[in-house]
Order: sequence, then structure tokens, then C-alpha cells
Amino acid sequence: MKGKKRILKKNLTKRKVLILGGTGQLGSDLTKELKKDFVVSAWGRNDFWYEDVRSYEGSFYKYDVIINCVALHNVKKCNEDSVEAFTDTLCFNAEVPKRLSHLCKLLGKHFIQISSDMAIDPTEVYGLSKGLGEQYVIKNGGTVVRVSNLFGLNKCRGKEGYHNFVELAKNKQLEKLVWNNMVSPTSTLMISKYL
Repeated sequence: MKGKKRILKKNLTKRKVLILGGTGQLGSDLTKELKKDFVVSAWGRNDFWYEDVRSYEGSFYKYDVIINCVALHNVKKCNEDSVEAFTDTLCFNAEVPKRLSHLCKLLGKHFIQISSDMAIDPTEVYGLSKGLGEQYVIKNGGTVVRVSNLFGLNKCRGKEGYHNFVELAKNKQLEKLVWNNMVSPTSTLMISKYL
């Protein structure tokens, strides 16, 4: 992180930041860290209805930056061979970032999409959806931040996170670990300091 510039620049007046998914694993750590330098609001899953993004125009107007941490990230479930899994995954990981970044473009707000290193793998539904979401965000002038296998103060709600791997190893349940993947875990605190 030495020598890296932050995406969110500090200035004399505190910028207002809205974090969507602000009660999740990354969002809650982001909220805590960014509150040191910015005025931060965190919306959780019960605060925002993703099917009607346009109705939030009035709420978004008062923020300088909107950060979207929301995604369907249970890769196994996203890649299930069902119409529902396919539709939900594309909606949350591609269509929602598209609509949010477009709304921010119209309002003149900076939009940051948290994405995944798996966006470079279009052979699976999850990777395809994240890659499409990134393309839409970039087209609308937003910023994409790719992360990999998050760990932080809060555990991932699913069973795929770094904390789950540590628990399985501690409990000597190594047979349940995935052995054919190499990952580089990303600290939520590091991401918070980078932003």
C-alpha cells in the first residue's frame, strides 16, 4: 500500500459516502474505517430494494460517492444449473451495478463497484456476471475494485469465506476443504485503507 493513492481523496469538507451492503463482511469494515475521514451512511439488505434502483434518486443525490458491496457471491450456488440461479446471479452481479452506475452518472456522483478476481473467468455464470457488471460500470464512468477471498473483522455469511477455511482446518476437517484452487485472500481493512 505504500505509495498508492487512495481512490476517495480527502478534502477540507467531509465527503458524504453511501455504502450499499454496509452491514455485510466488507461493507461493515469499510463503514468503520471510512468514518474516520468521511461522513458515511451504510445501507444493509433491508434498506435497499434492488429491483427499483431509480426510486432512490432523491436519496443518492445527497451523497458524493456510492460504493456497492452487494453481490451474490456463493459461487457454487451462482453456478447451479437452474434458470433461477442464472437469473438471480445476473441480476445482482450485472444488472444492479449497471443501473446504479447509470444513475450515479446521471446525478454526477462517483460510483465504486466492488468486484471479484473471478470476473476474468467467463466460463462460469458467476465470473460472467461479475465481468458484465464491471463492463457496465466502466462504460458509465464508475470505478471497479477487484478483490479476492475476503477476510476481516466480520465473517462471510456464506460457507465459502476465508473464516470458514480456517474453522475447517482448526477442526481437522481438511476433507471438506477445496484443494484445487489457489487464492490470495484480501483483507477488508486493506481495501478500506485503499479506498
